[in-house]
Amino acid sequence: MGYTLYDFETGFSDIEVFIIDFVVYVLCQDFADSQDLAKTLKKSLLERIDYDFAGFIRQIKPGIDDREEFLADLYSMGLISEQRRQG
Repeated sequence: MGYTLYDFETGFSDIEVFIIDFVVYVLCQDFADSQDLAKTLKKSLLERIDYDFAGFIRQIKPGIDDREEFLADLYSMGLISEQRRQG
């Protein structure tokens, strides 16, 4: 998994890398063998959310509810608060 993540780090924007990490994080949640990776990814995602969440969200082009759906996904996985989701 680490090698796969490394392959996706080049040639993508910050938000694309964030979304890829988020998807891998969601997939890792249900597998006992990948819990360490899930913890590492969660820590990394939370650090990036704390650092420049507004900047990340601005990179998602508005339209067809992409931004709102992504915020709902982050909220459902416990990475953002309801207040941050609405704001």
